[in-house]
Amino acid sequence: MTRKRLVSLGSYLGLFLLGAVTGGAALHARDARSDATLFDEPGGRHRMYVWSLDKKLGLSASQRDRVEAILEAQDVERDALLAPLEPRLSELRARARGEIRGALEPRQQGEFDELMRRHDEGRARRRGGATPAASR
Repeated sequence: MTRKRLVSLGSYLGLFLLGAVTGGAALHARDARSDATLFDEPGGRHRMYVWSLDKKLGLSASQRDRVEAILEAQDVERDALLAPLEPRLSELRARARGEIRGALEPRQQGEFDELMRRHDEGRARRRGGATPAASR
C-alpha cells in the first residue's frame, strides 16, 4: 500500500472512531436523562429496581410481576410507618433546603428553587397526593 492510501485509510478510521465515540456519548446522555425522569413517575423506582434485578438475575415475566406486586405492597406498609414522621421529615427537609439555598449564589438560588419545585411535584405524584408546603 502506498503512503497516500495509508493516510487516507487512517483518516477514515479516525473519522469512524470519532463518530462512534460521539454517538455513544449522545446515547449515554439520553439514557441518563431518561433514567433520571423515570424516578419522578409513579412506580418508576419499582421499574428501575425490577429492571436491575432482571438484568442481574434473568427474571421470568411472572417473577417480574411478582416482585412488582411485592414492592407495591411494601409501599403501603412503608407509607403507614412513615406517616406519623412526615411532619418532622418535612421540617428537616425544609431546613436542609434552606441551608443549601443559603450556600448558593443568587443566580443559583432560582434554579435550585425550580429543581426543588419539580422534585416536590414528582414526590407528590409518586405519593398520589398534594405537595407538602413545609418541604419547599
